[in-house]
Amino acid sequence: MSLETETMAIKTISDSDLNEVVHIHQKAFKGFLMTLLGQKFLYEYYHLVLNYPDNISLIYETDNGQILGFATGYMNPARFYSELKKRKIKLILSALMHIALRPRLWKRILDSYRYADIHSSANNSEKDTAELASIAVDPDLQNKGVGRELLSAFINEAMTRDASKVVLTTDAEDNEHVNKFYKKAGFSIQGTFEKSKGRKMNQYVYYLN
Repeated sequence: MSLETETMAIKTISDSDLNEVVHIHQKAFKGFLMTLLGQKFLYEYYHLVLNYPDNISLIYETDNGQILGFATGYMNPARFYSELKKRKIKLILSALMHIALRPRLWKRILDSYRYADIHSSANNSEKDTAELASIAVDPDLQNKGVGRELLSAFINEAMTRDASKVVLTTDAEDNEHVNKFYKKAGFSIQGTFEKSKGRKMNQYVYYLN
């Protein structure tokens, strides 16, 4: 697909965009836990993000309405993770069929909920922090600058919310392209931790002042 003849714009995600957001997520994150939990789970998760009062949710869209990528996150991550905990039963029920087919997913789900539990109890200093939770580009359009523009727009939006920094986590190993992407954009590694056995994660931060 050529982008040369298209006019593009970055817009706020609406409920009517969710099905396409889910579709791009499935294409971009094959084999990842959230993808394995199924389309209904992804829809419920992104719907939760959109209903969080201080979310930052952006799409990259052509003038004919085609969505090429998206970025989602939120201010005050601890508050968002608290909301996530309240809805964990609904989220699990939305993925029940996929969990039944892959019982080994339970371990990864529990690890993820422990992560959410820890972060939901973070102190009030996170109120001016923006967390980039997910950024994805249609795999057919990678290396065309879509991700870079979405990341820049997310940072700019965080600045308008008076954020002091943007944070994110991504796999530390077998993920060289993504780590290079964030470093090139000005993010610095704040630390590395083990999210689940054998899976190391890099914590990145981008200071805004």
